[in-house]
Amino acid sequence: MFPRHYRRTEQKRDQPAVIIGGRILLPLRAIGEALNLEVQWDGGTKSIILKQK
Repeated sequence: MFPRHYRRTEQKRDQPAVIIGGRILLPLRAIGEALNLEVQWDGGTKSIILKQK
């Protein structure tokens, strides 16, 4: 995995971005946490909720 930088701070993540079918998929939880957002999973609607903390 490669380090990522956000606001000049290195962000090390467990899961890398992947390319599937010509699309880049990023780990949304890692992005949300780097942006200081609360990340929730709603299993009933199978959706992800991002909220400001």
